[in-house]
Amino acid sequence: MKNGDENLAMERICTAMTWRFRWVLANLPRFFPQFACLFCAIPISLAFSSFCITFLVNFGVAIIAQTISIILILLIFIPTITICLICAVFVACSFDFAKHTYTRCFLVENLDFKATKLKIC
Repeated sequence: MKNGDENLAMERICTAMTWRFRWVLANLPRFFPQFACLFCAIPISLAFSSFCITFLVNFGVAIIAQTISIILILLIFIPTITICLICAVFVACSFDFAKHTYTRCFLVENLDFKATKLKIC
């Protein structure tokens, strides 16, 4: 009986996590994929190239040196990717906000001249 309760609890947790993941993906700004690629392409390529160079240089060296260098690369790589993704989300949200603000100001019916509308924006 205990095993069945554990399976049910695990199923509920998986369902909740899936729902939250889909909710986060649905609420990201529409510009996010482009900025994520832009902000993450350079750090990923630099980290991968340094990883490959370290692997080639340390090929004949002891396994301890190889492990230490890989850990150091990962300690730099993971925070860099995290910061880049946060920056991409921030920039995408800023662009989305600017788009909504511009659209809202441009579609105001009370203003007569387009020049006045553009001054507001």
